Amino acid sequence: MGQLQTKLAGLRRLLRTLVLADGLARLVLLAVGLAAASFLLDRGLDLPVALRHGLRALLAGALVLGTAAFLARPLARRLSDDALALRLERTFPELEDRVITALEFARSGVSPEFAAPGLVRRVLAEAEERVGGLDLARTVRTRGTAATVLAAAAATTVLGLGAAARTDLARAWFLRVCLAADSPWPRGTVLALVGPSAWDLPDAPIVVIRGEDLTVDVAVLRGNPERVDVHYVMDRTGRAEAASMRRYQGAAEGGLDLFRRVFENVTEGFRFHVEGGDDRTPAHGERRVEVHLRPEVGAIHLELEHPAYTGLPPRSQDGGHVEAVVGTRVRFEARTVKPVVSAALVVGSADPVPVEVADGGDRLAGTFQVRQDGSYFFRLVDAEGIDNPSPVEFVIHAVPDRRPEVWIPRPGKNKQVTATALQRIEVRFEDDFGLGRARLVHRVVPAGAAEAEPGAGAEGAPAQGAGVDLTGEGRGRRRIDAATDLDLAPLGLKVGDRVLYRAEAEDLRSDDAGGPNLGRTREEFSFTIVSPEDLAADLHESLAGVREELRELSRLQKETLEDVEAVRSRAAEGELGREDQRGLVAAGQEERRIAVRLRRSADLVDSVAREKAQNRIGSPAEQEWLAGLRDDLAHLAETAVPAVAERLDEARRSRASAPPLGEAVLGARAVLDRLSQVLARLDKWSDLNDVIQDVHELLEAMERMYQDVKGGLK
Repeated sequence: MGQLQTKLAGLRRLLRTLVLADGLARLVLLAVGLAAASFLLDRGLDLPVALRHGLRALLAGALVLGTAAFLARPLARRLSDDALALRLERTFPELEDRVITALEFARSGVSPEFAAPGLVRRVLAEAEERVGGLDLARTVRTRGTAATVLAAAAATTVLGLGAAARTDLARAWFLRVCLAADSPWPRGTVLALVGPSAWDLPDAPIVVIRGEDLTVDVAVLRGNPERVDVHYVMDRTGRAEAASMRRYQGAAEGGLDLFRRVFENVTEGFRFHVEGGDDRTPAHGERRVEVHLRPEVGAIHLELEHPAYTGLPPRSQDGGHVEAVVGTRVRFEARTVKPVVSAALVVGSADPVPVEVADGGDRLAGTFQVRQDGSYFFRLVDAEGIDNPSPVEFVIHAVPDRRPEVWIPRPGKNKQVTATALQRIEVRFEDDFGLGRARLVHRVVPAGAAEAEPGAGAEGAPAQGAGVDLTGEGRGRRRIDAATDLDLAPLGLKVGDRVLYRAEAEDLRSDDAGGPNLGRTREEFSFTIVSPEDLAADLHESLAGVREELRELSRLQKETLEDVEAVRSRAAEGELGREDQRGLVAAGQEERRIAVRLRRSADLVDSVAREKAQNRIGSPAEQEWLAGLRDDLAHLAETAVPAVAERLDEARRSRASAPPLGEAVLGARAVLDRLSQVLARLDKWSDLNDVIQDVHELLEAMERMYQDVKGGLK
């Protein structure tokens, strides 16, 4: 049994050695895994000290459990001789159960009376013989243990090489995880925020003015990260986002790389941090961005006090834009969107003027005067020192006090008159705020003399010369329609002389606003002196033209009458046909055209009568005759002819030939008869004037002969 017991003891030692090797290898793998996991966890999350204490306890517990599971319990397991014998029997079938039998014989102490002594000795001897040459290594499987040991060796080698390559990381891990010391991780990348000085204060918020851009710049102090991202969370919406920052190679001081991200038009606060490579800034927490408002003017109320001479009442308005007369005093009261500590008003290009600040800093009050077109704005500074470099500008539209406007509707043109004429001149004056003085001025230019400029010469100064005051009781009114009769007889004028005249007016603008504005007609009109005979001849030509016009109208009236009578005869007792209706339309239109031309003729006759009266030529009987002629033409134009046109329209609408068509025929005949009578009177007047003209020419010829004879006798 000595050889058998030796083999069994050897097998027991071999099995325990394998268990020990496998357990140690597994424990090494566990330790390496725990070390790697704790390294990655702390490296990635940068755990605080409290959590690292917990992590260390967790690692220690895992190692204790691993030691118990992989070493203590397997080594404590008992390996009996029977189990070892069975392992040998299974591995070496040729033993034919002799080993287990020998153990049983030896353990039970079999006596010869139950078994032959020779048999027992033979079994024991065969067991000893066969066990002696066995290879115990065949009874165990070493492949799995070898793989585990190799894995443990490889893991240990990798860990050792990594620790040797980055002793700083290994040391940091040992200090941070194993000792839970307050020691930072060494970093391959070091980032630094660069920008406003407020960024140097970790706890100070970064202040951004609402609507402006915020530029986040990060300098790379160490390493070469492929990308740098900014992570931010908006305050109001809670939206979290990340954005890649743009690299500016060598843009920072000292040639450092610079990464930049521009937040455009910032309207709400947010928190952010920057990550790149293995660094994060700030290392813990986030930087906060606060959005502040610039001090600006919100609501504004204006009180406008216009110059007294304008007569305009005071006016109030909400809103800062001003449209007012030059000289208006503007009192403002403005509210700011946030309290301010100082304010100044800037009107146009003038220097800033301090403004009263009240009600805790959010109310401004003051005055300014409207002088010219432009704008105004407020310079504001709040308690934080924030100003408004681009303030809201309010428009000033200065309404000028315009010069008075002056027209001469009548005569409204240059005229030829006699030296004794009494000419009627009508003038209209208008001003935006009220007239002060209005007058008509005239001057005489002798025949053959060069025309000189009015005495004032310069625009804006009253003209020199004889004047007629036309203001009357109209002072202060915005419109004056005035008329005056300019008597030329006292001027002693001769044929060829000219009287130049114009109208002018001043408004009520006060002296402190520059004094009154002066307005005048755009041009001077003239009266050119001619002889009464020449003017009478011209007027005679005008009446001759009227006579020719009336002859033409008489012909047209006769043709229209014939057309209407033809329609009436065709229609007889029946209705009007389509062609007849069209004929009546044409006749009615022709009647209306005749009425218009008669009106013009009446106006021309009236003009001739007025010219004769104003130039003091002709007799009262002639004036009466011209008035009768004008009245006859006016009656035809305004009453008789339109009545014929109306009857024609009525006949067309009723489609009946009588009675409207009959009334139209009678009216047209009456118009034609009246025209014939007027023409007869004009012909008689023309013949009389021809005789008068012949006598006048004969008298002139005799006067010339007398002068010639008188000269010869001398």
